[in-house]
Amino acid sequence: MHITTPIKRRMKKMSEIEKNMKKITKIDADNPNASIFQENIEGEKGPPDIENPEFRVKAATLKSNGSLHIQLGHPEPEKVWKFMEKKLGTPFSQTNSDRVLRAYGAAFNILSANGSIDQHEMQELGHRLMDGEFMVTSFASPAKDYVTMKFVGVVDGKDNREEDVKMMEFELGDGEQLFVAFSHLDVLRKTSNENYPCVRQECLLGLLIDEFTGVDTDGEA
Repeated sequence: MHITTPIKRRMKKMSEIEKNMKKITKIDADNPNASIFQENIEGEKGPPDIENPEFRVKAATLKSNGSLHIQLGHPEPEKVWKFMEKKLGTPFSQTNSDRVLRAYGAAFNILSANGSIDQHEMQELGHRLMDGEFMVTSFASPAKDYVTMKFVGVVDGKDNREEDVKMMEFELGDGEQLFVAFSHLDVLRKTSNENYPCVRQECLLGLLIDEFTGVDTDGEA
């Protein structure tokens, strides 16, 4: 009798972000467009001259209105587009239903409520970053008012209602901290006025970190 050894399938370890994020329930588009993930991608500059995917934040936008404008640069940006198509089934974020695909990877915004304490604190962060010496250039233009955004880990926190949430911790520039809550948010949403569903920006950030940073999101490389 011929005996064979079973092949052991390597199971992907579930990250801390994935364990604490709400389940992704895909929502079909009313009128799917087969080319929406491949054609007419915004941006004049193509793949950036970097070896590994990298997140950058526009410090000037933080300073002016307390919002995060986040870029993900990827040496093979089509991998970002394909990931969003396969994982989420949409190229749109919940910020004004913006298509996030870019010629260099992706870009999207996480807003702060106008007049809120969060907005004030984010603006103060922007001021400190702009006064620093660690500015980098945009992936989309010559503007040198960005800082790198490095994932640190998942931590416990409180939302504005003082309810327990999980938060992603980041280091901006040279040691400034940023926390983004995500565990309480629905990943995808679609209104009757939208053709495609939209992904919540905080969840999109977490999913892109999981897929492209090469860092185990329990904080270890």
